[in-house]
Amino acid sequence: MGSVISPRTFEKQGLDLIEKNVSGATYLHYTVNVNFLAWIYLGATNSEPGTLMHAHLLKRQQQYEKNILIALHRIGVLDPPSMSLFQALLSGTMYMLLSGKLEKCWQLSTAACRTCMALGGPQLISTPSDKFGSEEARYGLSLCYMFDKALALSMNRTACLPDMNLDTTDLLGPDPAKPHTYLLHVYLRLAEIQNEIVHGSRERSNSKDMLSRVQGMQQEMWKIKETIREVRRFFILLAQKTPKF
Repeated sequence: MGSVISPRTFEKQGLDLIEKNVSGATYLHYTVNVNFLAWIYLGATNSEPGTLMHAHLLKRQQQYEKNILIALHRIGVLDPPSMSLFQALLSGTMYMLLSGKLEKCWQLSTAACRTCMALGGPQLISTPSDKFGSEEARYGLSLCYMFDKALALSMNRTACLPDMNLDTTDLLGPDPAKPHTYLLHVYLRLAEIQNEIVHGSRERSNSKDMLSRVQGMQQEMWKIKETIREVRRFFILLAQKTPKF
């Protein structure tokens, strides 16, 4: 779940950068995507602190980070909307979040939302097109939705994406072959709760309506909690059945 792009897209964009097949805005988009994935990978790599290998990995990770920041600075958020721009803005959002730079995270998230809308985001579920028909595009929209709602709540901002009748299962349902989809599905359901909180805090409702809304959110949270327990049990059983070498 650490990356916005798929392994196939990573390979394609990486090769295009190495072989200098892209230029201009697309070059910057690819640079952000590829360097962010490499930065995430090295950050998750276990190496003994103080060793020569650790020093080399840290130096390489710092170079990837520098590449990300330079490319993000040069990207024009008002560039013509494209999937590569959408992915780069989401990669930048994730990078800023992991770096603790919430204001920058918010700015890139809102830019990603605008690009998503320009590409037809709300029609993704009901009428998939070639542009948004892939799992990768659905994953991108899922991340965009989650960031928008979570940041709006945590930073007391207005959500950028319009209200969507979002069916989280249709958008990106849990897949046993891809464990991260279970976690993502839970995050999407939590994002819906966050969206309800944001809207509820800005609407003037009588106490009866507010109580009903809060009780509805509470019931949904209990369901999410039970889902987490079921998923945990499923993967514990799966791990027990997996052959150990």
